[in-house]
Amino acid sequence: AQKKTLYEVLRSYPRAQELITKTMRSQNSASISPAELRAMSEVNSCVYHFYLDFANYCCPSHMVQSDEQQWESLCKALKKHFEKEFGGGQNQKPPQPQRPNNTLGDFITIETNSKASKKSAKVSSRGGGR
Repeated sequence: AQKKTLYEVLRSYPRAQELITKTMRSQNSASISPAELRAMSEVNSCVYHFYLDFANYCCPSHMVQSDEQQWESLCKALKKHFEKEFGGGQNQKPPQPQRPNNTLGDFITIETNSKASKKSAKVSSRGGGR
């Protein structure tokens, strides 16, 4: 198959382009996730046909790509293509947590109660004498 650019393939699918750009406009970002695009393609066959043509005409034919990889590369290509129009979506990243996820150390409590420390001492001596 003759290689085409994303622009050439997109031109053949004005309805798909309209749906995709409408989503980008509502998010104020050219960044669409593969899951969003896939969901869109399930409701609108034109988006799915656009994806198939993208996979056939734009993806490198010498590389075997999984379905996920093809959706991923379509998202990247769309983002690159529409970045100037809708922005790169840097401001769309979810806020990073201030610190990493909890570790076991976060759940260790220091008990000052003397009863509690005697209780834990009994537990540890029981475990050691097998």
